[in-house]
Amino acid sequence: MDTSRSSAISMSSILVIIFGLVTAAIHLFLGIGDLSGGMAPFGILFILNAIGYAVLVGGVVTNKVPVLSGNKALAHWSLIGFTALTFVLYFLMSGVLDGQPAGVAAIVTKVDEVLLIVATFLHMRK
Repeated sequence: MDTSRSSAISMSSILVIIFGLVTAAIHLFLGIGDLSGGMAPFGILFILNAIGYAVLVGGVVTNKVPVLSGNKALAHWSLIGFTALTFVLYFLMSGVLDGQPAGVAAIVTKVDEVLLIVATFLHMRK
């Protein structure tokens, strides 16, 4: 019996964890900044977004989130959909479509979110 596969975490799991936690941390940081900067509604949304990423990444990697346990496909598609929705909403709400420049944090986050979608899809296929 090959125990290396069952005891070792896969590369796709590591990538989902890294990309998911990076985007969660960025959203948490932005949320805290918005709360302290007087933009409470956006701050709350960013913090909730960070929590959503953390929970969904946990559901994908550990399969221990109660609502998602036992249904790996639901966990994966939920994270992919959540990430895609966050990606699209950035463009709709940020003013980038109206010609406002995107900041470095936004560009890094959007690249990270695309990579998270790819990593989650690859993790689902393993």
